[in-house]
Amino acid sequence: MARNRGYGSYRGRASFTDILKWIAVALAILILAAIGLLVWGQQYLVSTDKGIQFRPPFLEFFHPASSSEDVSNDFSIIVDTSGSQSQTPDPEPEPEPEPEPVLTAAAAALEAAADGSALQQVAQAGGNAIILEMKSPQGRLAWQTENSMAVQAGAVSSDNIDAQLEALGQGETPLIALFDCFQDHALAASESYAILSNSGYKWTDPDKVRWSSPTNPLVQDYQVSLMVELAELGFDEIVLQNWGYPDEGNLNWIRVGEAYDPNQLDQIVESFLAKARRALEPYGVKLSVMVSPAVLSGENLLSGQTGAAIDRWTDRVWVRPNSPEDDLDALLTQAGITNSQERLVRIADTLDLTSERPQAALTPVGPAG
Repeated sequence: MARNRGYGSYRGRASFTDILKWIAVALAILILAAIGLLVWGQQYLVSTDKGIQFRPPFLEFFHPASSSEDVSNDFSIIVDTSGSQSQTPDPEPEPEPEPEPVLTAAAAALEAAADGSALQQVAQAGGNAIILEMKSPQGRLAWQTENSMAVQAGAVSSDNIDAQLEALGQGETPLIALFDCFQDHALAASESYAILSNSGYKWTDPDKVRWSSPTNPLVQDYQVSLMVELAELGFDEIVLQNWGYPDEGNLNWIRVGEAYDPNQLDQIVESFLAKARRALEPYGVKLSVMVSPAVLSGENLLSGQTGAAIDRWTDRVWVRPNSPEDDLDALLTQAGITNSQERLVRIADTLDLTSERPQAALTPVGPAG
């Protein structure tokens, strides 16, 4: 018999099926190992501030526990769970704004504003806000302006107290401007801006004061531009007086026509209030109005002033009662003005320091002493 000379018998090459078998066996081993790790290793998963770490017991042999040892030296598997388990912290609640103190405003003379004693005088009278007459029924302005209509009318004050006004406006004590709108003797010296009589003369009221016409858009713009200047000086509130058409005197002498249409008075007056409100909004200035009880009760419809316009466009309503017994809250409610408890400011000659309601004393306080 012939020898094979050290060679084994030839069995052929491994088939593709054999290779697949070995791969399947390897995958099965890996799967079983993973399942075993998950079942057996769950007890060694530790939650830390760095995530979930895997700490098998045999690692203690290489890294014995020590209170002084930094945990970061441990061999561990860190699982980042911040994306799935992180929670947005609740926002910090905003602090409640402090309630606004009850208004007790007192008037001071412009001379007191000029010499710096206004704040002391008002505080001595028990007031917490300063009232200054910034535009008078004569149309005179208490500050300097370059407004061409004011300059032409001779309405600009000869005294320059703008720096003192700005200093008051930057202080903690609220600064309030009394502003007479259309009862404006200076501006109405021009027929172009005045309410005219049937005979073509400039109409005057019982105090012999001329009125500018609310119907005239230029007159409205003039008043609003002056209010904006007061806001820029630092005033916190502007209180409008005579902000409608005249309601006293020989009204039948007023020439009826495009400049004075009794059927449109309330619409024109409301459009003026809306224009003023929008102009003052960027400054955060309160727009308030002074109104008579007769207007609120509906007895006086001659001025064009209405409760609806007051409610829609103004912040506070300043009213001087006809008698101490007048229920001004009821009058505001009757006129359709909401939140009368907060918006009503009762006008008096002197402050009632026992009252807990908003009030204003329009008689200028005297020197402190």
